[in-house]
Amino acid sequence: MVATAEEIEIETYRECALCCNIIDKNDKSFYFWDSERLVNVCRNCAGRLLEKGEGIIGIKKS
Repeated sequence: MVATAEEIEIETYRECALCCNIIDKNDKSFYFWDSERLVNVCRNCAGRLLEKGEGIIGIKKS
């Protein structure tokens, strides 16, 4: 069974509120799995998470 977008609750990464609180929802959004939750992250936090070895999902809206 595949979960749809309506079935997955997406949260904002808690560090983004401390960093800049800017989530780019217009063009490209970045996500990663944090404790079995799908979390939306800003570009700055996504870069730091990549450096730590986290897998980041980038979604470009068309």
